[in-house]
Amino acid sequence: MRLALRLAELMQQLGLSVEEARGEAILINPNQPSFLPTLTQAMLPRIVERGIATVEQIDPDTLAERIEEEHRAAGGVIVWDLAFLVAARAQPVAR
Repeated sequence: MRLALRLAELMQQLGLSVEEARGEAILINPNQPSFLPTLTQAMLPRIVERGIATVEQIDPDTLAERIEEEHRAAGGVIVWDLAFLVAARAQPVAR
């Protein structure tokens, strides 16, 4: 995250001309269903195969309900999939 926030500055320090810099995120609002249980279900075999968690630890049958409960308890918006873009151009090289 720190690098993403400094990327435009670092590119300018390297002599690049920054033409655009932006950040985008997916926001999951309260009472909006989360796509995380579907994503987790799709990734479950890899999660288990790599020893990250067991099926029992994830408990896919109750995951959606648990996420909704936690979201309600915490309140606010979940910021998901934060992405940054910095487009820069190099100065032409004299020949």
